Amino acid sequence: MKKNILYLALALALPIISSCSSSDDLRDSYSETRTVSLPGGIQALAGRMHIKVSPEAVRKMKPGTSGVISMQSAPTRLSRAMNDIGTYRIERLFAPAGQFEERSIAFGLDRWFTIHFDSRQDLTAALKKFQSLDEVQVAEEVACLSFPETTTAAMPAEPLKAKGPASAPFNDPQIGAQWHYKNDGSIDSRSRAGSDCNVWPVWKDYTTGKPNVIVAIIDGGIDVTHEDLKDNLHVNTAELNGTQGVDDDGNGFVDDVYGYNFVEASDVVGGKIEPDDAGHGTHVAGTVAARNNNGLGVAGIAGGDGSTNSGVRLLSCQIFRKSKEEGSARQPSSMLPIMAP
Repeated sequence: MKKNILYLALALALPIISSCSSSDDLRDSYSETRTVSLPGGIQALAGRMHIKVSPEAVRKMKPGTSGVISMQSAPTRLSRAMNDIGTYRIERLFAPAGQFEERSIAFGLDRWFTIHFDSRQDLTAALKKFQSLDEVQVAEEVACLSFPETTTAAMPAEPLKAKGPASAPFNDPQIGAQWHYKNDGSIDSRSRAGSDCNVWPVWKDYTTGKPNVIVAIIDGGIDVTHEDLKDNLHVNTAELNGTQGVDDDGNGFVDDVYGYNFVEASDVVGGKIEPDDAGHGTHVAGTVAARNNNGLGVAGIAGGDGSTNSGVRLLSCQIFRKSKEEGSARQPSSMLPIMAP
């Protein structure tokens, strides 16, 4: 069987949520979501940190299949520090990976935890407390993720025309307007020949994209029903044909048919992918692998040549949902999200 290659595109990091031991009253009173400013202009979530513990410490901390652990199972100094800051939940940052768990352990992912604590505590002081513990190798803030504020440059009075080169290699009707692929100066009077990524020779002489390559779109959710994308989606057939609400392929993710929704929100059930309200994830997915030569829309850089066995496959790893919604990354800043297809 061919080995699938997983390309992690638009790398933005992702931390994993859960629940732990402590009263519901304590959880509710301390779980206010707000941000704090740290040195260097970093915006972080109050009452949240990631830690990486030593191999000796993790052997004592025995998470259940959900990744949740009991504070009482932690080494004494670590348990005392968590009590000092009002910890109400501690869980594995990277959820147990089912049949792929040996990989997680080999890379030390089982030693990363997310601590949820009293948001009234000084975050900088809390980080210093944990950084001083022998059992803790890394203690870091949970940085906020949100759509950046952008400024759109004024458009010229005369819009660009979709004329483009007459010798387009595919029949996608809007390929002529994609001057960033091939710009021969004919789009309009302001067009400069050669201002492009010169992808046409690559399509002709090398590849249009191969289906054993999976590109993870770590962004807003992809519209998996989009007519120009649906034929180039990675499809997890075990989950597609399995039981809803069950991790049918044992990879640690439930119902991950086309990828997974990592957005930290209570109304996201089973990781179901939702197109973000700005359409950004869908736009990015189209640039990567809109289906080529299908007589529809635009062409993708690696969207194939129209034949069944061409074009890369898109995996939706959703970390944004709404343009004004702030959330936390579900991974430490030094790591990339890995989903085994």
